[in-house]
Amino acid sequence: MMPFLLLTLLMFAVVAIGVMLLATAGVVLFVRARLVSLAFAVLGGLGFSALIHGGAGAAILGTAALLVIFESMRKSAARRRRDRARYDVEATATPAPSRPTRRIRTPRGRVESPDPALDAAWEALAGNADWAVSRVAVARESCRLFLATVDRGAWDSDAGDLAVRIRRRVPEHVAECLDRCEIATPSERRAILDECVFTTEKVAAEADRQRARLLGPAHAEMNVQRRHLTRPAQEDPFSLD
Repeated sequence: MMPFLLLTLLMFAVVAIGVMLLATAGVVLFVRARLVSLAFAVLGGLGFSALIHGGAGAAILGTAALLVIFESMRKSAARRRRDRARYDVEATATPAPSRPTRRIRTPRGRVESPDPALDAAWEALAGNADWAVSRVAVARESCRLFLATVDRGAWDSDAGDLAVRIRRRVPEHVAECLDRCEIATPSERRAILDECVFTTEKVAAEADRQRARLLGPAHAEMNVQRRHLTRPAQEDPFSLD
């Protein structure tokens, strides 16, 4: 008799604790749940109590259980809406424009020559007239600087004519001299190459003169700017004349 009574009391205690926990959860959810969910939970609890012919405890138990279910459903729906909204934003978002890459520009005065035939002619002349390598290098640099000046747009008819002669006639002249050297004696070969180097030096000297003439206005303007920049402050610093 005693064990049965203890078992019965234990069962009632478990049920009472469960009811208290569900009631506590119901109170918490009652504060957070929406009005519609609360109304349906109360109606459901009353219906559950009537169905099992229970009392107020059954109604509270049913209401709390329904509140738990409704709150779980609400959270799940809210999570799905957030996921869907995040997906829509990511799918329709316009990608940020990429920053334009900055080109690394080399100084124009040091750009390599765009004339492979002319470069080959200078190399061939320096390789055959090995006693005049430095003279050929000086002439080559003078012509390169002149052609770079012309390529930048600072040229007239005289400079344009000289640029054509350098780019076309210098390779032709070097090639003709090297062809003659193939059937010449050593002394004749030396004379031919000396004459070729001397000719390129004359062309280079003309290139230096033309380049100085073309850059004259730019140098004059730079000198004016330099005088303005170095003018003492007491000499009307606000005037640019």
